[in-house]
Amino acid sequence: MSSYQILGILNLFSFDYNKLELAKFAYHYVADPGNYFVVANAFSFEYNAKELSRYIMSN
Repeated sequence: MSSYQILGILNLFSFDYNKLELAKFAYHYVADPGNYFVVANAFSFEYNAKELSRYIMSN
């Protein structure tokens, strides 16, 4: 799946916690990890976008 496809799926979820957990899981399977920054647009709160960035940097 592409980063944009994952973004579309994340937007189906209501809560940032669920989005974050799926985004972390999906990162390991994305076809274009260089574009994964677009996934941060799915979050309502900046904290969760930063948490995803920290996760990506450590994996």
